[in-house]
Amino acid sequence: MISSWLKKSTPTELINIIRENFSVTPDGRTGYNIESTFFFDALFSLVTHHHDLDNETLYSYFKSSLIRCFETNKIQKPDDILREFDRTVNTSKSKIKTFILVTSINVKRIYQIPRKTVHNSIISFHNIIPKKYASSRSKQIESQPDHDFSEQENFTFVTITTKAINPEHAFRNAMKSMDIVRSLLQVGFVKNMQLLSNNKEHEYPTKSIIQYGQAHTLHFPNGKSASDNFWYEPNYKKINAISLRSPDRTYKELSHRVRQLNKSPYYEHCLSIISSYADATDSKDTELRFMKLWVTLEKLTITDNSEKIAKRVAFFYEERALYERLMESLRCSRNTHIHGGNKPINIEQKNFQLCQIIDHLIKFTLANAFKLSSRQEIQDLISFPTESKTLKSQIASLKMVQKFIGE
Repeated sequence: MISSWLKKSTPTELINIIRENFSVTPDGRTGYNIESTFFFDALFSLVTHHHDLDNETLYSYFKSSLIRCFETNKIQKPDDILREFDRTVNTSKSKIKTFILVTSINVKRIYQIPRKTVHNSIISFHNIIPKKYASSRSKQIESQPDHDFSEQENFTFVTITTKAINPEHAFRNAMKSMDIVRSLLQVGFVKNMQLLSNNKEHEYPTKSIIQYGQAHTLHFPNGKSASDNFWYEPNYKKINAISLRSPDRTYKELSHRVRQLNKSPYYEHCLSIISSYADATDSKDTELRFMKLWVTLEKLTITDNSEKIAKRVAFFYEERALYERLMESLRCSRNTHIHGGNKPINIEQKNFQLCQIIDHLIKFTLANAFKLSSRQEIQDLISFPTESKTLKSQIASLKMVQKFIGE
């Protein structure tokens, strides 16, 4: 069985109340009251699995598995839920199709950006939208007369080819792959402070540099629309397309980091960090961005203990004492914000500091200079003390233990 209950403990109480809330209608269908949805959600959160579908699709399969188990034997054996869930997911994978998401990014359409393969998706960049998608994309965008949807002037078009079981799954797959590219570019770009700016956001820039255009449309390989609907950026504000200062260098650095990611022995760990960073820098609200950047730092340092975060960040710098103090200052602001509800002073400045630290740590994690083979080995390495006296003491103690056990 692929799936299991969290901590190997069957959540009997939840299953019992779900069973009680199910009912059979006069025409033989299974029904449930609205309160049950809270218990469905709680039970799903207690499932450990390794399925690579998005959570929304998995949750819908889990809910249908619950209903089928009730209809079969009133959920007599809780593990039957997991077996049915795994069977449903595996069956769905036999229906995988190829989809192409068409979107745009705020890079001037004058460059020849190389194609990239990221997270099992092929990402291609176009200065002109490919003909076979142009007509159906235009029809979809123009089909909403009550909204002001349009193509953005001078934006580069992007096509993302991915395999998925349905349009929603395809959209999430494709966007995740493109978010990885945007995040890796974010790490490589130089973010200059503009101290003469009247806008704090511009003075200490931390927003995503590569941003999406307004609309995302999904297509089949023949160019036809794969969905009756299209997706759009709800908080989109008109922005100008940007220039790349050094295109060839940008392409080279992106290719290098994509190779590092694809070859990483702790690929999923890197993926979680990079996706989290994209989500943080996409946040429009500076307070939310601050919190999401902190979450990214927790993933990088593999701990949610704020004191450990400070020490583990300091591990990556020569001026360790200085960075430990800086991190303690940021930690105090984070704690005051969470527990006291007070917006940190100079929050744009703090976000800028966090982004600089995160960029540095992501580069280290991807480079894997110490040839580490797992997330656990990273944690072990950055947990070591950095004071020379403490290290020498530990080495001496280890040698004593080695001598004692006869090795």
